[in-house]
Amino acid sequence: MKKYAALLIYLFTFITWVTAADKKDPVFIPAGGFYNSPIDIKISDIYKNSEIYFTTDGSIPTEKSERYINKIKLSEPAIVRVMIKNGSSKFYAMNAYDFNTSYKFSGKRMPSPEWRDQIIYEILIDRFNNGDPSNDDMGKGEFGYTEGQFNGGDIEGMRTKLDYIKDLGATALWITPPVRNQWVDGNYTGYHGYWASDFLSIDPHFGSVKSYSDFVKDAHSKGIYVIQDIVVNHMGDFIRIDKPGNYDTIKERFLLNEKSDTPTPISRILGFNDPLRLTQDEFDNFSLYNWNPEITDYGDKNQITTYQMGNLDDLCTKNENVRNLLRGYFRYWIEKADIDGYRIDTVSYVEPEFFEGFINSSDKSNAGVKNYAASLGKKDFFSFGEAWNTSDKACAAYTSSSYGDKRIDSTLYFPLAFAVRDVISNGKPTSFISDVLNKRYKSGYADPDRLVTFIDNHDVERILNTTDPGLVKGAYMLIMSINGVPQLYYGAEHGFTSPRSAMFKGGFASTGKTNDADLFGAGGEWMDFFKKLIGLRKTSRVLRYNNIYVAEQTKSGPGIFAFAVKEKDKNGKELSGIGKEAFFVMNTSSEEKIFSAETPLSGGGILEQQIGSTDLICDENYRLTVVGKNGNITMRVPPFSAAIYILKSAGVSTSSENAVLPVINETFPEPIKNGILSVTGKKPAGISDEIELIIDGNIKKPFKTEKAAKNGDWSSRIELRTLSNGQHTLT
Repeated sequence: MKKYAALLIYLFTFITWVTAADKKDPVFIPAGGFYNSPIDIKISDIYKNSEIYFTTDGSIPTEKSERYINKIKLSEPAIVRVMIKNGSSKFYAMNAYDFNTSYKFSGKRMPSPEWRDQIIYEILIDRFNNGDPSNDDMGKGEFGYTEGQFNGGDIEGMRTKLDYIKDLGATALWITPPVRNQWVDGNYTGYHGYWASDFLSIDPHFGSVKSYSDFVKDAHSKGIYVIQDIVVNHMGDFIRIDKPGNYDTIKERFLLNEKSDTPTPISRILGFNDPLRLTQDEFDNFSLYNWNPEITDYGDKNQITTYQMGNLDDLCTKNENVRNLLRGYFRYWIEKADIDGYRIDTVSYVEPEFFEGFINSSDKSNAGVKNYAASLGKKDFFSFGEAWNTSDKACAAYTSSSYGDKRIDSTLYFPLAFAVRDVISNGKPTSFISDVLNKRYKSGYADPDRLVTFIDNHDVERILNTTDPGLVKGAYMLIMSINGVPQLYYGAEHGFTSPRSAMFKGGFASTGKTNDADLFGAGGEWMDFFKKLIGLRKTSRVLRYNNIYVAEQTKSGPGIFAFAVKEKDKNGKELSGIGKEAFFVMNTSSEEKIFSAETPLSGGGILEQQIGSTDLICDENYRLTVVGKNGNITMRVPPFSAAIYILKSAGVSTSSENAVLPVINETFPEPIKNGILSVTGKKPAGISDEIELIIDGNIKKPFKTEKAAKNGDWSSRIELRTLSNGQHTLT
């Protein structure tokens, strides 16, 4: 058996060597990528005594081109294309090289924060504030005040509103991509920032590299961190491929996007995306793009990572040259602007292993962005990705491989966001939320406590359009009560209902309408709510570092979702006592509900309501009493309401500690199929109040019990035809 194994290994090695040799790929030293100073490039001769010719102007090399002797000097962006002539055979290859620009950062760099203590505020640059009207219109038909046009928001506009953001309580800004974009594509524009045409410049609608750096510096002076949105999956829409195929058929079917204001990206490097410019060898082995049409089958993993999404030019992120360039392009902004983190767009369309090098490479000459930032003093440059998926395992794969290889630090917590939206907008059982929370620590996230929690962002309908305002407040209270890095979307503090409305006078408000005035007021229902909620999270460590214990949930339809949290110290040890225990409750039903549930909270303690979407029914001082050694909490919750409570006084009553509650004898472990359900129980001695059975917390439709015997025994009969199929709770 060992001899056969050895023979198989030898054959595999031989076959691999033959295959590699057949490719006839020369080696470029140094490899294509991004450099800060001039370089000398050497090219390996894969055949002895071959003739090598090269160009750096983008043209195909011929025997009339400059002949390679021993090195190529390069100090400006270029595609180095070579032709290797070996007898009558000719082979072609290329590598792309780009270089840093002259602007240099000056000043002291901002060290990284503890990210779990931050509140992220997402800004769509074009829609936030117009600080410089002179850069609004570039004369390409891109400017106007409709949803699909550039409206005028810019970097100067953000800079002038830093005090507004600080007053709200946000401590970190996530800004949409500020880099130069394709301005026009058909009837829509690149105002949003996700159609890059040059990764190394700021879009002139927004400002300049210097104005961006100054903005970040001013934000830092106010204690606000800046997270830049980036795209590594695609550029703008400059090419169209109608069907996949080989080199010849692709060339025949290739269409230049003539409707674009820019026929090809501005970057000399990534602008090399016209297959008509490539030789067969370059097309097969060195291309910077994937030459495939738009995705048609989202269940096909190959299409997901190598086809165009929305006709956006798909970068070949498996190409080492592309990987090197992208690392360099996004080291650039850390160096030039001193930003503090990256939000990474469309990571689900990139192979997960790409991010191992992009984020964490320790190669000093080609470091990943996290290690590069660390070399500048930012020890925890934070990255989180947009893995648009309801599967925790799918999202977690972008943070860590199955072997533990580090990738992106975190992801947007889409599984929770979708579950919360389903529960509060679509009437789904509240157990949808706990089902997600239960998977959080079992799915392979690199750090499940640093998931970025959110309700709204620029790609989804504003939640306020879909449900009761009380439940919107409840959703935000929920994400502010659990571990993670919570994120708000600009305009939520003013009750926005349109996903991409502008905040400034004259900007897009809704279809056919523009704003009559700026919307940066200091007060109002929603502003007051968010300032109070953010302040509560900042001052209550128990809401940021905790263990969660679900106390009540529904399995069929809307109703109660409640959980207790207990603070954890830096070593993960659970703490108890005043200020270290809290309780969250929400009723997603249109009817008042009552529940009684056990919790791990301190018996006899008093919980005080800190914030609520309405006045919950507890006592006149908005307090709840934790009863008995099992930490029982009983309360009535109004419809469409939510609240957060924190333990404010310790238990002192022994009667409370030893309290005995009514008992239900049955546990009902199996599904019940009979028409009548008999329920029996025991009433505590000394209690003369009548006992009622409540189904699913519905206090308006109780089931009366028969008069209890002297020993406290009671019984009741429930007609099952009054209930729907599924799991129900009995209180």
